[in-house]
Amino acid sequence: MSYTEIYSIGSNHCLELGEVKNAWRGAMYVWNQIAREYFGLDCFPHFDSDLQKRVWNAANYHDLSQSEIIVLASTMDRVTVKSSDLPRLISAFEQYGEKHFQSSFNEQAIILKSADLLPEHKIAWNQTSVNCFDYLPIHDESTDTYIYSDLEGSWDLFEQIDSVNEEN
Repeated sequence: MSYTEIYSIGSNHCLELGEVKNAWRGAMYVWNQIAREYFGLDCFPHFDSDLQKRVWNAANYHDLSQSEIIVLASTMDRVTVKSSDLPRLISAFEQYGEKHFQSSFNEQAIILKSADLLPEHKIAWNQTSVNCFDYLPIHDESTDTYIYSDLEGSWDLFEQIDSVNEEN
Protein backbone atom coordinates (compact mmCIF):
# COMPACT_ATOMS: atom_id res chain seq x y z
CA MET A 1 0.00 0.00 0.00
CA SER A 2 1.25 3.49 -0.77
CA TYR A 3 1.86 6.07 1.92
CA THR A 4 2.48 9.79 2.34
CA GLU A 5 5.92 10.69 3.72
CA ILE A 6 6.71 13.83 5.71
CA TYR A 7 10.31 15.09 5.86
CA SER A 8 12.41 17.69 7.58
CA ILE A 9 14.83 19.12 5.02
CA GLY A 10 17.60 21.68 4.96
CA SER A 11 20.90 22.55 3.37
CA ASN A 12 22.66 19.73 5.20
CA HIS A 13 20.00 17.27 6.24
CA CYS A 14 17.03 15.24 5.08
CA LEU A 15 15.14 13.30 7.73
CA GLU A 16 11.88 11.42 7.40
CA LEU A 17 9.60 12.50 10.24
CA GLY A 18 6.93 9.91 9.56
CA GLU A 19 4.56 8.36 7.11
CA VAL A 20 0.82 7.90 6.84
CA LYS A 21 -0.61 4.78 5.25
CA ASN A 22 -2.73 4.97 2.10
CA ALA A 23 -1.57 8.01 0.14
CA TRP A 24 -5.07 8.30 -1.37
CA ARG A 25 -6.19 9.68 2.01
CA GLY A 26 -3.89 12.69 1.49
CA ALA A 27 -3.53 14.65 -1.73
CA MET A 28 -6.06 12.64 -3.72
CA TYR A 29 -8.59 12.91 -0.90
CA VAL A 30 -8.53 16.72 -0.87
CA TRP A 31 -8.43 16.94 -4.68
CA ASN A 32 -11.54 14.72 -4.87
CA GLN A 33 -13.27 16.71 -2.12
CA ILE A 34 -12.60 20.04 -3.85
CA ALA A 35 -13.68 18.62 -7.24
CA ARG A 36 -16.99 17.35 -5.81
CA GLU A 37 -17.85 20.18 -3.43
CA TYR A 38 -16.85 23.18 -5.52
CA PHE A 39 -17.03 21.99 -9.13
CA GLY A 40 -19.86 19.45 -8.99
CA LEU A 41 -17.65 16.67 -10.39
CA ASP A 42 -17.89 13.01 -9.40
CA CYS A 43 -14.17 12.92 -8.66
CA PHE A 44 -10.88 14.60 -9.48
CA PRO A 45 -10.62 14.92 -13.30
CA HIS A 46 -7.66 12.58 -13.90
CA PHE A 47 -7.65 12.97 -17.68
CA ASP A 48 -8.59 16.63 -18.18
CA SER A 49 -5.60 18.89 -17.54
CA ASP A 50 -7.65 22.10 -17.76
CA LEU A 51 -10.08 20.88 -15.10
CA GLN A 52 -7.19 19.61 -12.97
CA LYS A 53 -5.69 23.09 -12.94
CA ARG A 54 -9.05 24.56 -11.97
CA VAL A 55 -9.32 22.17 -9.01
CA TRP A 56 -5.74 22.87 -7.92
CA ASN A 57 -6.47 26.61 -8.15
CA ALA A 58 -9.97 26.35 -6.70
CA ALA A 59 -9.48 29.39 -4.44
CA ASN A 60 -9.35 31.53 -7.59
CA TYR A 61 -12.94 30.49 -8.39
CA HIS A 62 -14.60 29.67 -5.06
CA ASP A 63 -14.57 30.72 -1.41
CA LEU A 64 -12.56 27.94 0.20
CA SER A 65 -11.96 27.94 3.94
CA GLN A 66 -8.46 28.91 5.06
CA SER A 67 -7.81 25.33 6.18
CA GLU A 68 -8.86 24.02 2.75
CA ILE A 69 -6.52 26.47 1.03
CA ILE A 70 -3.59 25.45 3.24
CA VAL A 71 -4.29 21.72 2.97
CA LEU A 72 -4.73 21.92 -0.80
CA ALA A 73 -1.51 23.93 -1.18
CA SER A 74 0.39 21.42 0.96
CA THR A 75 -0.30 18.74 -1.66
CA MET A 76 1.41 20.60 -4.51
CA ASP A 77 4.79 19.63 -5.96
CA ARG A 78 7.93 21.03 -4.29
CA VAL A 79 6.06 22.92 -1.57
CA THR A 80 7.86 23.54 1.72
CA VAL A 81 6.89 25.02 5.09
CA LYS A 82 9.33 26.82 7.41
CA SER A 83 9.57 25.45 10.93
CA SER A 84 8.34 28.81 12.25
CA ASP A 85 5.05 28.27 10.36
CA LEU A 86 4.48 24.78 11.73
CA PRO A 87 1.74 25.91 14.20
CA ARG A 88 -0.28 27.42 11.32
CA LEU A 89 0.11 24.22 9.31
CA ILE A 90 -0.85 21.95 12.21
CA SER A 91 -3.91 24.07 12.99
CA ALA A 92 -5.10 23.91 9.36
CA PHE A 93 -4.54 20.14 9.19
CA GLU A 94 -6.51 19.62 12.42
CA GLN A 95 -9.39 21.86 11.27
CA TYR A 96 -9.58 20.09 7.93
CA GLY A 97 -9.26 16.68 9.60
CA GLU A 98 -12.17 17.39 11.96
CA LYS A 99 -14.51 17.79 9.00
CA HIS A 100 -12.78 15.18 6.83
CA PHE A 101 -11.93 12.45 9.33
CA GLN A 102 -11.39 9.87 6.58
CA SER A 103 -8.46 11.91 5.25
CA SER A 104 -4.95 11.54 6.68
CA PHE A 105 -4.53 15.17 7.76
CA ASN A 106 -5.19 14.54 11.47
CA GLU A 107 -2.50 11.85 11.38
CA GLN A 108 -0.13 14.19 9.54
CA ALA A 109 -0.77 16.84 12.23
CA ILE A 110 0.21 14.33 14.94
CA ILE A 111 3.50 13.61 13.15
CA LEU A 112 4.19 17.32 12.75
CA LYS A 113 3.43 18.05 16.42
CA SER A 114 6.16 15.64 17.47
CA ALA A 115 8.74 17.10 15.06
CA ASP A 116 11.85 18.55 16.67
CA LEU A 117 12.96 21.15 14.14
CA LEU A 118 15.66 23.78 14.08
CA PRO A 119 14.74 27.26 12.80
CA GLU A 120 16.44 26.64 9.44
CA HIS A 121 14.55 23.37 8.83
CA LYS A 122 11.62 23.07 6.46
CA ILE A 123 8.84 20.54 6.10
CA ALA A 124 8.34 18.83 2.74
CA TRP A 125 6.19 15.94 1.53
CA ASN A 126 6.36 13.01 -0.78
CA GLN A 127 2.63 12.70 -1.38
CA THR A 128 2.87 9.10 -2.51
CA SER A 129 5.58 6.54 -1.89
CA VAL A 130 5.15 5.43 -5.50
CA ASN A 131 7.26 8.51 -6.38
CA CYS A 132 10.80 9.34 -5.37
CA PHE A 133 11.13 12.23 -2.91
CA ASP A 134 12.51 15.34 -4.66
CA TYR A 135 14.94 16.28 -1.89
CA LEU A 136 16.66 13.00 -1.07
CA PRO A 137 20.41 13.49 -0.69
CA ILE A 138 22.69 12.05 -3.34
CA HIS A 139 25.61 9.91 -2.26
CA ASP A 140 28.96 10.90 -3.84
CA GLU A 141 30.87 7.62 -3.87
CA SER A 142 34.19 9.28 -4.74
CA THR A 143 34.19 11.26 -1.48
CA ASP A 144 31.78 9.07 0.50
CA THR A 145 29.68 12.14 1.33
CA TYR A 146 26.11 13.17 0.76
CA ILE A 147 25.06 16.12 -1.34
CA TYR A 148 21.89 17.73 -0.08
CA SER A 149 19.36 19.46 -2.30
CA ASP A 150 19.64 23.21 -2.72
CA LEU A 151 15.82 23.30 -2.77
CA GLU A 152 15.87 24.78 -6.27
CA GLY A 153 12.35 25.05 -7.60
CA SER A 154 10.76 24.79 -4.17
CA TRP A 155 8.29 27.35 -2.89
CA ASP A 156 7.09 28.26 0.58
CA LEU A 157 3.41 27.60 1.27
CA PHE A 158 2.85 30.43 3.75
CA GLU A 159 4.90 33.00 1.86
CA GLN A 160 2.61 32.31 -1.11
CA ILE A 161 -0.60 32.45 0.94
CA ASP A 162 0.47 35.60 2.78
CA SER A 163 1.42 37.26 -0.51
CA VAL A 164 -1.98 36.47 -2.04
CA ASN A 165 -3.77 37.67 1.09
CA GLU A 166 -1.86 40.99 0.99
CA GLU A 167 -2.96 41.54 -2.61
CA ASN A 168 -6.63 41.09 -1.67
